[in-house]
Amino acid sequence: MMSTGSSTTAWGGFSALRPDPRMTPSTGTPGSGPPGDGVATMPGRIFPGRITGTPLKLVYWGPGLSGKTTNLKWLHARLRPELRGRLITLDTPGERTIYFDCLPLDLDPGRGAPIRLRLYTVPGQPRFRVTRRLVLHGVDGLVFVWDSRLRRLRENVGSFLEAREAVEACGRDWERLPRVIQLNKQDLAPLTPRADIDAVLDRLGECGPRLASVAADGVGVLETLAAIARGAVRGPRTDSCSWSARPTPEV
Repeated sequence: MMSTGSSTTAWGGFSALRPDPRMTPSTGTPGSGPPGDGVATMPGRIFPGRITGTPLKLVYWGPGLSGKTTNLKWLHARLRPELRGRLITLDTPGERTIYFDCLPLDLDPGRGAPIRLRLYTVPGQPRFRVTRRLVLHGVDGLVFVWDSRLRRLRENVGSFLEAREAVEACGRDWERLPRVIQLNKQDLAPLTPRADIDAVLDRLGECGPRLASVAADGVGVLETLAAIARGAVRGPRTDSCSWSARPTPEV
């Protein structure tokens, strides 16, 4: 079981994205807090005045049924209402795009203003390649949701290679785009051994953060958002392995 990420090291100082300590880490359900407080706490001051600037666009990518939508729905359900927009589902024949805005506070206190995030996920099935590429335009950070089940290894690799190709097709430098790999579905056996996943990602040249998760239970979901938000705030990576020294939670 991975750690809940309550330490400064795990959260990298992003106190605004820490889960409410009154919530149980495995399920995200209310603990001993007051009734009705089963939502993630976003401590920090609310800045006066109008929010300006373009939202940071974060895209959750991965093969079909890897847990992308589960991540967004879990986050949306547990962020305080005043800090999130509506969960928007764009349905077109045979496909679905989901997104919402959220407003973490004090992500970068030196800015003196809130930082708005816009989270997107798109269908992972192969036939929706065009939709995925369209959503990538203007992306500031990418979360690759890796399905840790042994039988999904081939789909994970194919989706990862497509993401790299699609980012480059949008005119972005893949090596400089902030990325986080979320190793999801850690509760569903048989799992691909962690050493094998690491070996595959290393072979693909991916050396960014790798966070174990069980998104259906909320485990690792906020940690993933904190990691990619931190990268997007900092901007383009200066080298392909600039995050390789960051600790990753153990499974």
